[in-house]
Amino acid sequence: MKMPITLLAVLLMSAMPVFANNPGQHSILFTFQDASCDASVTCTFNMYQATASGACGAGKTPLVTKIAPVPGNDQYLQGNVAAGTYYTAFTAVDPTTGGESTCSNEVQTSVPGITTKSPSNAAGTVQ
Repeated sequence: MKMPITLLAVLLMSAMPVFANNPGQHSILFTFQDASCDASVTCTFNMYQATASGACGAGKTPLVTKIAPVPGNDQYLQGNVAAGTYYTAFTAVDPTTGGESTCSNEVQTSVPGITTKSPSNAAGTVQ
């Protein structure tokens, strides 16, 4: 396997209004660079994610396992992402041995929540 993995994240936002308690309005597109395995094997990837830095490493449990990107298009789209800040890293997994690579670089992604403004120019009439 080629190591290490380099990771890039892009936040995709819905055009619909977003409410903090309404997950699913956002997605994060992760792209792997230089993550191809040897031609003799097809690797899968594990995704590690946390709300604090240090998502990947010894003793950590992957959030998603056995991600199989399309050959030549090493990407993973995480949907239904709630508002918050996430730290994400990936590892490559050798399908023959089950061995995991070292963690990729960690990417910080901030998903926005609801933005509200107080009403202005409120008026009332006595009925």
